[in-house]
Amino acid sequence: MKIRKILLITTIAGISVAGAYKPSRSWIADKARTHFPLYSSYRKEGTKLANELGIKEHSHKDAFVHAYTSADIAYRKGEKAARILGDLNEWARIDNPPTDKYMDDFNNQKGIKIGRLLKEKGVPIDSLPKILKDSLNKGSFILDVSKVKLKK
Repeated sequence: MKIRKILLITTIAGISVAGAYKPSRSWIADKARTHFPLYSSYRKEGTKLANELGIKEHSHKDAFVHAYTSADIAYRKGEKAARILGDLNEWARIDNPPTDKYMDDFNNQKGIKIGRLLKEKGVPIDSLPKILKDSLNKGSFILDVSKVKLKK
């Protein structure tokens, strides 16, 4: 399973692993960041939108950016693409503690659901930032890792 996941991730990121039996996770993370800048461009765009919408707190901004990125990709490219790219981003962040990964993944999944529903209902994509801000204000996202309880 791990090898298949590595091959999937490296294929998505456009990285050739011919001749490499089992590259290290940090090597793949580095290559994914170098060859696959999609998430950094979404991070910039999401942060800009969050600022424009008056979202000031870091935790709120972070949740908004994760949900925005996943929702936009789900809307434009489909749910499967959003899940794969979100998983790749979280997996590549080897310095992220498990509670942060859980919180980010939760917010990604909420964004995917919102993006899919907007697409199904024919709602224009430019409505997405306001809808996400409303969801944020209603408490739909995890904002605080201290509230995350992982099973041991």
